Amino acid sequence: MASWSLSKVKSVLNLQPISLGLSIIVLLGLFLRVFNFQTNPVALNRDETSIGFTAHSLLKTGKDEHGVSWPINYQSFGDWKLIGYPIFDLPFVAILGLSEFSTRLPSILAGTVLIVLVFFLVKNLLTNFSPYHKFLPLLSALFLAISPWSVHLSRLAYEANLALFLFVIACLLFILAIKQKPILLLPSSFCLILTMITYHSYQIFTPLMLVGFLIIYRDEFLKFFKKQKLIFVSAVMIFCIGLSLIVLVGTQNSNTIKFSGLSVFSTDLYKDQIFANRNYLSNQPTLVSRMYVNRPVLILEKLSSNFFKALSADFLFFNGGANGSHDTKGLGKLFLFQAPLLLLGVWSLFVPKPFLNSKGKKVLSVWFLASLVAPVITLEPAHATRFSPSIIPFAITSALGLLYLFEKLKSSAKKIQLAVFTALIIFFGFDLSRAFITYYLVAPIRDVDNWHWYAKPLVEKIDQLNSQYQEIYFAGKTWSPYIYFLFYNRFDSNLLQTQLIYDPVDYEGFQYAKKLGKIHFGQIPWDLLYKPDAKRLFIIKKTELPTDKQAFLQTNLVYTLTHPNSNVTWYFIEN
Repeated sequence: MASWSLSKVKSVLNLQPISLGLSIIVLLGLFLRVFNFQTNPVALNRDETSIGFTAHSLLKTGKDEHGVSWPINYQSFGDWKLIGYPIFDLPFVAILGLSEFSTRLPSILAGTVLIVLVFFLVKNLLTNFSPYHKFLPLLSALFLAISPWSVHLSRLAYEANLALFLFVIACLLFILAIKQKPILLLPSSFCLILTMITYHSYQIFTPLMLVGFLIIYRDEFLKFFKKQKLIFVSAVMIFCIGLSLIVLVGTQNSNTIKFSGLSVFSTDLYKDQIFANRNYLSNQPTLVSRMYVNRPVLILEKLSSNFFKALSADFLFFNGGANGSHDTKGLGKLFLFQAPLLLLGVWSLFVPKPFLNSKGKKVLSVWFLASLVAPVITLEPAHATRFSPSIIPFAITSALGLLYLFEKLKSSAKKIQLAVFTALIIFFGFDLSRAFITYYLVAPIRDVDNWHWYAKPLVEKIDQLNSQYQEIYFAGKTWSPYIYFLFYNRFDSNLLQTQLIYDPVDYEGFQYAKKLGKIHFGQIPWDLLYKPDAKRLFIIKKTELPTDKQAFLQTNLVYTLTHPNSNVTWYFIEN
């Protein structure tokens, strides 16, 4: 009894530094995800606003803005979002009310808890070859906690971040089910389905990873099936039923519409290029011109180009992608100091005594390759959300690289160790400081025009003036300003079918609001400015105001909306 107590005390003492380290890392990760949360990013983007209002609408009426009851795929602006995030957002909107905070809170929590999940996931993929192996889960959690990619996605209401959280839960539950608790295979299967109704990329990534797991753990699956047939069959049924529902309720058709405008396999994408290039060989036999340029070759070239763009240094380490709300100029998706660590981490997978066990190495490899598929087969490969499943293998591989470096240095002279550690601290410190300054201090001032900072104050001012005018004309349609009116006014969803009028769906599949109550969206009918039959208000950006209407600013200007860090100015002009 005494020896048992002594061994237990020793076990607790051995765990304390790791537990303390994990607690500090989680607190650090939470701090980075909530610091200056209300002002950076400066505003909700239109997708976040749509997600929040959809949660509000479902809570009040059980329908989305288009009147569809509990859809798996909701139309939104014609981009067909998945229902996962609004469903998870329901309790937060119910308790806190519809706001920026309640809309983004699920993502903040998911990004923070993800740090803990990765710790335990890696812990279950370790070997015992090295005395450093026990630090790999901790370092993986640390790299995820400070990851610029993960931090940014967690600060916004991004479906990709929530889907990643759900997928890691599914993976961890799966491994635990195989090892010790078979019943966990049931919630693992359910979480896999949830990923596919949360973000579109996971309808590619999740099945690929599932196939990978079935191959990697095939022996364990066979043993599991023999011993736990009921649980195994039940888990398969959960997945198959969920997948069938996703297909049967129309997700497949909406995905076809969405994917047709994004896919490198789209037929229309190469027509002009094929025609132009074949014209050079108009005097040659048809076979020659078809060999010179054809759709399969162009698709292969595009796929190859996309592969290298997704893994480019500019995207990963310097500037990220080209999407203003997904990326921060001057800040890559990873830290620059991770570049050499990633190379060392990949190398460490092939040494005789690796940190990860054989299945762990395969899981890491398959995970990374599967995460590449969605960005590579779409037109914008350097895409922060489509490529976001790779956040996990990047964090783990960076941790592997750092541990491998430490292990190799332990046999070096103390002077060499000191020199390397000093260089690492300087390099890490400079990179981290620069990233913090760029993201939290510079970007909120420099990049304010990447966000619709004016949406909320425009809505508030229009609401204030609303009763004074019979008609309001708002210059702007393609950025879907109507959704901000619905969001900030917590619009009664029961009135939407009579108050909100849409334009027909355009050739790209998008649909914009034409009118909400007395507010008209689109081009300003300036002839009404001269008609005194009704009191009208016209709202337009300074840069869009016609030259011949500038004179009205002297006599008819009601209000001017500006921002100290923005070049955008809005005018409120009455007739």
